[in-house]
Amino acid sequence: MSALALHADTSSTTAIANDYGAQEIFARQVAAHGRAGDILMLLSTSGASANLLVSASEARRLGMTVWALTGRAPNPLAGAAGEALCVEAAPSATVQELHLLAVHMLCEAFDREVEEREAAQRRHRSREPWAFVTDEECT
Repeated sequence: MSALALHADTSSTTAIANDYGAQEIFARQVAAHGRAGDILMLLSTSGASANLLVSASEARRLGMTVWALTGRAPNPLAGAAGEALCVEAAPSATVQELHLLAVHMLCEAFDREVEEREAAQRRHRSREPWAFVTDEECT
């Protein structure tokens, strides 16, 4: 499993903005890295950022699932996403703080699921007469 923060690669974001325009910053990266079945998570206080709307469209074209965390609904990004969590709060800071909490909760659930699957695989392997156990699995 892997995850990419599309805003973090400043070289790419600068080059894409210069050559294709600011609204293509994330869509071009989605086109380069995204695959059918992947999830694109978009966070926007307003839910109206053009660069996120274009990236949601590109993700859907590729067969990706689009999740959005936004401010008050209705908004264009919530409509463009397969699933949206819309925070009904006026201050932008409150919306952003609740987005951060939601992301942490999602990461915790993801980590728990990965741990459970790995434990199930270890249990399955230990029932096989030919299974090998590594030092790492014994700790």
